Amino acid sequence: SDYIFIPRSFTHYSLPSGVYHQFAFYDINKKFISTQDSINGYTTGEIPKDAFYLRMTLETAITDKYWVKFSNGNTLATTVNVGKGGFKTIKSAIDSVGGGINEPIIVNLSEGVYDEELKLHNRKITIIGANRNKTIIRGTTSDYYKPAMEVSGEVYFENLTFEETSENISSPAPAMRSYAVHLDYAGAGVMEFNNCIFKGNAHSTVGIGLHNNQTLRFVNCEFHHTNLIGANCMFAHNNPFPENGVNQKMEIINCQFYVYGGTNIMVLNDAAWTFQDRHKVDNGTTFMFINNTFFSDLGEPTISLQPASFGVGKITGNVKLHPASCGNNIDILNYTV
Repeated sequence: SDYIFIPRSFTHYSLPSGVYHQFAFYDINKKFISTQDSINGYTTGEIPKDAFYLRMTLETAITDKYWVKFSNGNTLATTVNVGKGGFKTIKSAIDSVGGGINEPIIVNLSEGVYDEELKLHNRKITIIGANRNKTIIRGTTSDYYKPAMEVSGEVYFENLTFEETSENISSPAPAMRSYAVHLDYAGAGVMEFNNCIFKGNAHSTVGIGLHNNQTLRFVNCEFHHTNLIGANCMFAHNNPFPENGVNQKMEIINCQFYVYGGTNIMVLNDAAWTFQDRHKVDNGTTFMFINNTFFSDLGEPTISLQPASFGVGKITGNVKLHPASCGNNIDILNYTV
């Protein structure tokens, strides 16, 4: 097979019986690490910690017989198909799987437009689209409480477009317009979006509020915002209460941001400072930006910091800028001593 990306939440693999197969693991630079062979036997193993890709050699096998274990629990993920030959909606596919919110689920999503209001709170879910430009999860309500998707937990998304397409937007707009994706809910784990597109024209395209022991990661993604009423591509803040804000991380790697009709492309906010009567409160938040580009059709793109940083190595308030941050075309996102 070609190189297959391994989500950071996957720690084990399972190989079906009755076939000859080989898994080969590679690091982030696609350098070979190790391999696992099996002949007519059922084999499970641990994915090497430095492995980011795998390749498969098969003689006789059906790929949907392949499973991976999530980092929490020992249950093999259940695979469901949505679209051609499968369920009509993502929600109905997820609801069909027993075991409650702790049941790991892999959703294979065919090309198409899915008008849904997904509320995936504290879940273990992977959704893989067939084509990121043609597999679209769309919100149309303009209701803050009904975005295309709310999500938290141990989740992974790949090859998808998330879009908010509200119509008849007034100016000035009501305060509570909808995000395309809203990420401000409790549920520890890694939330990763890989090779996805986000589009919005109402509220900010993506709304983020980190919570306890959460890592939010965007890799090779695009963010678009049509600035009909203000707002921007992303609004991101930490948890406002120190006791609920331990170990909060956001990582944005090799992404592109586009704003049309404005220049303010992103808001970064230290909510702990805001909600603690503007005291300097360090509640364990780190933002990392590596090799991202930002574009505006009206001039130099800007990032709004609320408030300004409180010292060296900070990005906004007490929120730390990860030392690996570099290669961005907005200087304040590059770490300097």
